[in-house]
Amino acid sequence: MKIRHGRLFLICLHFLSVSLFADEKALEGTSDVERLRKGEVLAEGSYVGRDVVGRMRGVIDAAPSLVWEIFIEADRWLDYRMPTLIDSRIVPEEVARKSADSKSVRDFYKVLGSQVFPVEPIRKKGREWEHLAFQYYDVPWPVRNRWMILRTRDNETKAKRGNFRAVWSRAAGNINTIEGYFLLTPFEGNRQKTLLEYYVKTDPGAHVPRFMIRWGVELIMPEVIKAIRREATRRVATRRVATRRVATRRVVTRPPSPASQRPPSSSGSSTPPASGNPPRQSPAPPP
Repeated sequence: MKIRHGRLFLICLHFLSVSLFADEKALEGTSDVERLRKGEVLAEGSYVGRDVVGRMRGVIDAAPSLVWEIFIEADRWLDYRMPTLIDSRIVPEEVARKSADSKSVRDFYKVLGSQVFPVEPIRKKGREWEHLAFQYYDVPWPVRNRWMILRTRDNETKAKRGNFRAVWSRAAGNINTIEGYFLLTPFEGNRQKTLLEYYVKTDPGAHVPRFMIRWGVELIMPEVIKAIRREATRRVATRRVATRRVATRRVVTRPPSPASQRPPSSSGSSTPPASGNPPRQSPAPPP
């Protein structure tokens, strides 16, 4: 029975991969830029020795600075509904060092405890800086769930141009190796649109058929872009609402007119007579 179910599963994967390749062929003759303009996510998986390589590109309708904030806030990734993600958070150097030789995610949680570390205290805006991020993923059978701590070198030195770059490598976890980068630039020179480029090369240390890993890469990676798009759209809308509220609360005051600044007459009227002569004085009261 298990063999029959296994064969059925492989047959389903085969037809799914055929449909994916058919979609790619249908898009032949269309440039990558045109596909990106239409909102497509370009993702592909390949192999280099024992490593699985994934590449992804997509456009997000938000400024690169906003997308960068979404990326570096690893402790909020669960709120973005990232695919297969169980947990994600910023960790300090001490926690990463104590977890370096551990293969069990339980050991990591024992070291971390209930501590929470936001990214803002370690971020250096407009400069190069570094952070460590823990990621824990739900991986389908027959592979065990994968967890890792990535050491990321962040580069904001070209932020004024809308360029951001992050390069990462393995610091701990139950994967053999992983490295990659995350690049943000204005799409076609538009500062309100971001071209996201993502690259990863990893040896997950799992005995899984290569075609299954490649299929997983090409299926899951576009979902990451979609999650970032959702969060970016939410943040843009929130900021617009906040801006409108501030605008409605402003009280526009006009400077007083010259007429209103004239001293009132003794009769209580501040309006001069039509003849232009000075106003008459009231007779003095009798003694």
